[in-house]
Amino acid sequence: GVSPERVHVVYPGVDAARFAPSGNGTSPVGPTLLSVARLAELYKGHDTLIRVLPLVRARCPGARLRIAGDGPLREYLQRIARSVAVDDAVEFLGEVPDESLPDLYRTSDVLVLPARDSPSQGGAEGFGIVCLEAAACGKPVVVGRSGGLVDAVEDGVTGILVDPEDPAAVAEALIAVLSDQALARRLGQAGRARVLSRFTWQQVSGDARNVFEEAVRR
Repeated sequence: GVSPERVHVVYPGVDAARFAPSGNGTSPVGPTLLSVARLAELYKGHDTLIRVLPLVRARCPGARLRIAGDGPLREYLQRIARSVAVDDAVEFLGEVPDESLPDLYRTSDVLVLPARDSPSQGGAEGFGIVCLEAAACGKPVVVGRSGGLVDAVEDGVTGILVDPEDPAAVAEALIAVLSDQALARRLGQAGRARVLSRFTWQQVSGDARNVFEEAVRR
């Protein structure tokens, strides 16, 4: 019942100086997918990501997946990796310290978060600040068209939004980014530019201040 003109959205921000591109901008160990999320909610889509890895590797030989984060689903996800014979290509990094995140983004080729709407499994992704962190580092992102991810990623500009319930679509998006360096570079550069223009803490804090000041005036 709240009037739309009274609703204002203030997004999270990112430290664009700390999360910044590196010199070479590529993984030293071959095509590398990165997931950064707690292993505690099925809706994050880790299961889908692991299951599509064989499809990705068939077109992008040597592709690997690094999973940063830990939680009660780790053993379950490890079993999935074994069941589709990619356990040697999936690296579970556990909890990664905040200070190590920038280098993790820089040494990966694409951030992946195929999250889905699933109230029975924990809800949906609220925003996906990891998308901004990866974008600030000049990396493309492939995410599910779900929850707040549609605000964090500009489809076809800073990344690719996919149907998270369609494994083939997830795989094709990843293959496209890994096999087309020009596409990956364009998405990454646009992502960095979008962060600098809209999602720095200076910009975000200014947005919040404007909302507070308007509330006080009213």
